[in-house]
Amino acid sequence: MVTNQELDWPELLKILAAQSSSERGKGICLSLDTLSSSSAAEKSAQSVIESQAMLANGDLPEFSIIDATTPVLERLNIRAVLDVKELIVLRRFLTTAIITKTLLKSCKNPWSESVATKLADFKPQISAINHVLSPGGEINEDASPTLAALCEERRKLGREISRLLDEIVARRQMETYLQDKYVTNREGRMVIPVKSGNQHDVKGLIHDASQSKQTVFMEPEEVVPLNNRLREVQIQIQDEIARILMELSQYLARFLTHFLNADSSLLDCDVILAKGRLNQRLAGTLVTFSEENDFKLVDVRHPLLMLQGLDVVANTVTLDKNHRVLLLSGPNAGGKTILLKALGLAAQMARCGLPIPAGEGSKIPFFKILDPIVGDLQSVDQNLSSFSSHMARLSQALKYKGSTTLILIDEICGATDPEEGAALARSFIESFCKQNVYSIVTSHLGPLKENWPKDLGVEHGSLEFDSKTNRPTFQLLLGIPGRSLALSVAARLGVPQEVIDRARAYLSPTSQQRSRELEEIESFKQQILDMRDQVQKDRDDAKKAKANYQELVAKFREQRDRWLEKALDKAKSKIDNLIEDARLDRLKNKSLYDLKSELPEIVKARSGGGNKPQSLEEFKIQFKPGTPAFSTRLGRQVLIQGEPDHKGQVTVLADSMRVQLPWHGLVNQLVSDPPPQTIRRSAASQSVALSDENGPELDLRGKRIDDALPLLEKWLDDCMKNQQDNLKIIHGFGTEQLKKSIRQFLSKSRYVQKWKAGDKSSGGDGVTWVNLSE
Repeated sequence: MVTNQELDWPELLKILAAQSSSERGKGICLSLDTLSSSSAAEKSAQSVIESQAMLANGDLPEFSIIDATTPVLERLNIRAVLDVKELIVLRRFLTTAIITKTLLKSCKNPWSESVATKLADFKPQISAINHVLSPGGEINEDASPTLAALCEERRKLGREISRLLDEIVARRQMETYLQDKYVTNREGRMVIPVKSGNQHDVKGLIHDASQSKQTVFMEPEEVVPLNNRLREVQIQIQDEIARILMELSQYLARFLTHFLNADSSLLDCDVILAKGRLNQRLAGTLVTFSEENDFKLVDVRHPLLMLQGLDVVANTVTLDKNHRVLLLSGPNAGGKTILLKALGLAAQMARCGLPIPAGEGSKIPFFKILDPIVGDLQSVDQNLSSFSSHMARLSQALKYKGSTTLILIDEICGATDPEEGAALARSFIESFCKQNVYSIVTSHLGPLKENWPKDLGVEHGSLEFDSKTNRPTFQLLLGIPGRSLALSVAARLGVPQEVIDRARAYLSPTSQQRSRELEEIESFKQQILDMRDQVQKDRDDAKKAKANYQELVAKFREQRDRWLEKALDKAKSKIDNLIEDARLDRLKNKSLYDLKSELPEIVKARSGGGNKPQSLEEFKIQFKPGTPAFSTRLGRQVLIQGEPDHKGQVTVLADSMRVQLPWHGLVNQLVSDPPPQTIRRSAASQSVALSDENGPELDLRGKRIDDALPLLEKWLDDCMKNQQDNLKIIHGFGTEQLKKSIRQFLSKSRYVQKWKAGDKSSGGDGVTWVNLSE
């Protein structure tokens, strides 16, 4: 059980939810809970790590579209007709799915490949929507032959009505009747403005009047038939649009299962990428769930402090089956509670499938029970004091058994008489030891710092206090109990010295003896700390020496490269001179071997093998981000985008694509020009072009639409069965009705992945090229 206030877990979930793009994703993040098994948690955490490869690609699709997609998919499920706004939403959703699938495929890891396989290729569906809707969301006039004809008739009628009304307005006898010489529209009909009182002098229908009542808008009887027809055409256009939307909705409903799978996959991407963004900020790593129930958190840090941008001290905590209880002691404000919560949050993150803010090699049991007894537990509703609530929680914890339980107790039995509280605390801790549960306990109680049997399983830990500065360092020291240092802290906070001295005199002989013993321990601890500082200093000196060495190596290589450049320039100059001599016939008495002997040695010795780094460190020095290189795997020149990751993979830019390659497959481009036969085509050129003229063709010229479409469908079916592609359909120009019908049919066909009109080099607009679905 993890309560809202005790581990600050909800605060971490709020930060996680803020990394999500969609409201649905935020809801899942806020309700993140323990997974059912260690294998599920490990798989989830691995997915988070792998998702960061997708985050490294830069621009990501906006997953908030899935919030708007839900009602659209629900309407498709009941076979409703989608309106234009819903089709726009669905088109954005399908486009997001295609972009996401492309990015996932470029990551090449188990998580990305698993999600990518759940995303279908929605290009035919997008093509069908684009056939009906323009990019701006308007209905295309050529969405059907009928609609195209009606729209053309509407334009002709509009021009004819406008021309006729302009003639009427221009007549001399109309000047006395008209309020102004213009044509306007009222209720969808073209009218002219007539002075109020003269309407009986103009033959026609009154449709409206101005607000001042000085003008009436009349439809002259000469244009009534044309306006009537225009109205009929407008109604027919709306009916045809309704028919087109119904037909398109029925077509799209056939793919509802694919849409729902894509919706689920995009939601999964949004949540996993939110976890990945959080993990980038926490520099988290994978934790191993120990089958032997070992407990080792290496360099664990408090995640919320890290997210606040603070310089967090990392600590390593190690427990095992013989030492399951860690008793933390030390001064006030020394970091005991922070460390306690850091350990609890790490365990909670691990069992919820998140990487943890700790170092490599961390391993813990998969805790089925996590019970933090932290903070003021006073309950007004239950009429319980802080101590009473504390006792109730400790009593409840006594029922736990086994190493898959972690109990976190802050200031055990501290809110009562110290002597009785220490006795109670010792008894509770002994019970936890006998029940083989893992427990992290903090306390200031002096009696708890001594006289523990060695075989009981209690491990001491203290938070370091720098006696030179009288300030805590927040560094954990295992195996050593810590002094509370209440008197020292009080003095640092400004309490008068006479009060401090008088308080020290009031200490009992036992307390004074314990204080002296702890001072001896502190003295030994200080010696250990001094030794640690010296070791750290030596390590820093070694790092500086290594850095200086690497700098010297880099300078040497830079100088070597400059010398090589100069030598190459000299070689080129000599070759140019030899060519000039040959041109002037000065070398007629020399053989090719004689010429070769006169070439500079650097040219003769140069090979095409490339300047290849021999180690990862050498690679980092030689190939800074932005450096051009040659990839032996791709067979082309690339541009380095970053340093190698922990797997030795380097992000590079190849043409317009970012890919990850192993560092040892990259060499200096200056000396590694690839042979022509090894250069691979880009991703764009690898896709089969629609204008290839090596596939089957179908000639439908001269055929009626009703005859051509069945022939086309049967031919596509045969080509699909025979696994033929790059199809050529010849339909000619004519009235263009056959061409439009064929292309409308191709946009909706389940066989067709994409089609393209021919250009000047591939048959012109009288030919349509087709690629079939995979």
